Amino acid sequence: KPGGLGPLTPDMAAAVHAYTQESPFYMKLNFHLRSRAREELKPFFPYLKLFLAALHRLEPEKCTLYVCVRCVGAP
Repeated sequence: KPGGLGPLTPDMAAAVHAYTQESPFYMKLNFHLRSRAREELKPFFPYLKLFLAALHRLEPEKCTLYVCVRCVGAP
């Protein structure tokens, strides 16, 4: 149904939503994902498991996607 969660549980939808927000959580997670110190990712494993399970439940969709990229030094 439109506006619903589709195949996602509320927790899965919240995990996807959390990753789309520019927040301290998002920045810390991405810092550790890019780092070679994989041990630092262990606290994120339960979240990552939920997030990836949610992504695998979603159907691929072909569409145009616009992404805002902030330039270093830009206001």
